[in-house]
Amino acid sequence: MVVCYHPGMSSRSRPRADQLSIPRTARFLVLPRALSKAGVKALFSEVLEETEAKRVAEEIRVAHGTGDDRYVHSFLCFRTHPTAQFLVGVELEELRYGFVLLIERRGHLVVFHRLAAGLDNPVASKGHPVDRRRLTHIWSDRARYQKLSTRRMTIARQELRGLRMRPMT
Repeated sequence: MVVCYHPGMSSRSRPRADQLSIPRTARFLVLPRALSKAGVKALFSEVLEETEAKRVAEEIRVAHGTGDDRYVHSFLCFRTHPTAQFLVGVELEELRYGFVLLIERRGHLVVFHRLAAGLDNPVASKGHPVDRRRLTHIWSDRARYQKLSTRRMTIARQELRGLRMRPMT
């Protein structure tokens, strides 16, 4: 496990993957093989470069569970200073934070992000989109869903960009 933090942050304020409020949209891919540490680092470096951001925290290929319950997560938190879009003709910069969360399980990759540019091509090169029929069984073969929502879905490049599932109770 590799964990990096911004030097000026106290240990209490360092963001961690387990503190995230996960967005409702995700990208699902089938992986031909597991991601490597070098591959994840390269992906995160490209995101930082494209977003013009500074790394705040990073966790690379942290494993959880054992056997069939095993999954691996990689997390990048960054800060960026985009120009305030609501002011015309003024070069006022905002301070904003974003993240990338990659979760690998059972030959699949799920990508969550906020404010991350430069993810499309590197992520697409790692695998291929999940067949929609198989999507409900990524996390469990016995999964049953009361409602499967595909609002705000983009079918560009045959991939699923947004999906909401509500487990049956």
